[in-house]
Amino acid sequence: MAKQLISRETLRNCGTIREYIYDPARTLITAEAREYAVARGIRLVVRDDVTVPGQAAGTQADIVIGADHGGFRLKETLKAHLQQQGFRVLDIGCWSEETVDYPDYARQVAEKVGRGEVSRGIMIDAIGIASAMVANRIPGVRAAACQIRDAVVSARRHNDANLLAIGGRVLDESTALEMVESFLREPFDGGRHLQRVEKINRLDHVE
Repeated sequence: MAKQLISRETLRNCGTIREYIYDPARTLITAEAREYAVARGIRLVVRDDVTVPGQAAGTQADIVIGADHGGFRLKETLKAHLQQQGFRVLDIGCWSEETVDYPDYARQVAEKVGRGEVSRGIMIDAIGIASAMVANRIPGVRAAACQIRDAVVSARRHNDANLLAIGGRVLDESTALEMVESFLREPFDGGRHLQRVEKINRLDHVE
């Protein structure tokens, strides 16, 4: 199997990441990419395998998804769709429509993203706002609560959002699917937006 080439441009297009997790058996990192990582303070981390429910041990999750009882049904729909598209999805719950507390699940999703274990997270509660409030308290997370696709596109292209918070009781399935696809597809534009996102990231260290 040919290895994926990780170049300087690959890292630059990742926006303001702090860590780049890679599988050395499947990827080759160029010298220029390593120099860029050092200059930008990006840690190149050999991945730790993540076991995903329903998959064999040794697979790495691409996306982490979670929900409270208000988002459970939509979570199941989105998860199935993402898996059909070939994404490896780590589902951290909840597991039914029985009442649970959204902070417990939003925190788990956000911590996976903030630690760099996955590059994107999706959290679904009734509206989406509450989970975004939780997620944005976790260092390294830029969560966007969105109810329309245009907001998702802006959050990705201008703010380098790495966690999408949506509402299972305000979105129909087709709209939610379109929003999630945009969240995963749209790049960060960088440029003039980069210094603004860096200012957001520096707030993680304000005491």
